[in-house]
Amino acid sequence: MTFDETHVNSSHIISNDDRPIIVLKDKKEPRQYIGKNDKKKQVTVYRIDDGILKNGEKCDYAISINITKTVYFIELKGGDYTKALSQIHSTIKTLILDSKTDTTSVNARVVLSKVRVPNIKSTQEIKLVKLLKALNGDLKKETQKMIEIL
Repeated sequence: MTFDETHVNSSHIISNDDRPIIVLKDKKEPRQYIGKNDKKKQVTVYRIDDGILKNGEKCDYAISINITKTVYFIELKGGDYTKALSQIHSTIKTLILDSKTDTTSVNARVVLSKVRVPNIKSTQEIKLVKLLKALNGDLKKETQKMIEIL
């Protein structure tokens, strides 16, 4: 089953339409993720934290493009990049691997308020990048704002 078929509970769905711009942000926080849906694909946005998943480590949001079976897991975080990676990894394990969800591509996006230097790849980052590569996806991180074409 696809991600959308597995998670049809409307209480977890933030939007399900072909809107041209998707903006995800925390209340009272400046960091945000902006997805541009220039091709007007049907896109579903899910609340993961305190939505689909109530317990354990989990990221904030998921964006699913059903027609391409592509899923983006998004974490908006203060400055703890390693914690963000751990939350996304745990979410992918629970919602994709353990449930055997049919996907073409699984991606991870982290938007941080601040980035600590030095910028050395942690074990957690290497592990997540390897998992995402196996799932035909990638990892991207930005500070304050991330804009990408979905």
